[in-house]
Amino acid sequence: MRWQCKSKNSSPASSRQVSAMTGFGGSGKTTLANQVYQKAGRLFNCQAFVSVSQNPDIRKILRSMLSQIRKEDFPISRSSDEAWLINSMRDFLKDKRYLIVIDDIWSIQAWKTIKCALLENSCGSRIIVTTRNVSVAKSCCFPRLDLAYELRPLTEADSKILFFTRVFGSVEKCPLHLNEISTEIIKKCGGLPLAIITIGSLLTTKSDSREDWVRVRNSIGRGLEKNPHVEEMERILSLSYNDLTLQLKTCLLYLSMYPEDYEVQMEDLVRR
Repeated sequence: MRWQCKSKNSSPASSRQVSAMTGFGGSGKTTLANQVYQKAGRLFNCQAFVSVSQNPDIRKILRSMLSQIRKEDFPISRSSDEAWLINSMRDFLKDKRYLIVIDDIWSIQAWKTIKCALLENSCGSRIIVTTRNVSVAKSCCFPRLDLAYELRPLTEADSKILFFTRVFGSVEKCPLHLNEISTEIIKKCGGLPLAIITIGSLLTTKSDSREDWVRVRNSIGRGLEKNPHVEEMERILSLSYNDLTLQLKTCLLYLSMYPEDYEVQMEDLVRR
């Protein structure tokens, strides 16, 4: 993604701009958005990164955004209703150059509500949205539909770099007897970063025996290679889960008690 921004000390150069990234789950939208957020954040007066998910708590999302841009905790109170939070954000952002990442948004209605809090100014502010829905991406960018980017699967060359780096540390360190079977595994991942990382992480726990790697290859379907849908990604995640020890399986299952994108406290998880 081409990203143009000036120093936060420079004079205002443009109006607020919204860019959107769309792609299926596991395609790397959040990772890419986070990279931009980390590298470009210093060029802005304030910034925030929030996850929306399928069933969003808008009030909680707005409160998190306000806490981040003001760099202070914002406690829950009766006064912090939706309208109050929106007005507080608009008032704070009116003369600020801000960078906001809205991750994993599922509906146009959720975007419309959050958008109300993000005041349009002439300070060169930027908003990045990630979504699986093309219609939502276009709605966020409208009328600048050229700022809606579709993430495509990784090329075979990039897939190999990601896979070998995860498993061996670099492409050059792959043993010769695992080169061919590695290529077959990579092709089955269909260029999906999450699938490549998941399978790569699983293989780091295996020996360098070709037989072990063949078993992993045979456990992967061909769905991602032909049609990257959720079912095949779930199959790969299940394969990784089933390979865990009994203790780790139990620990991981406790995480299902928490809502999506919830910040899990370590002490709370340990007590459970």
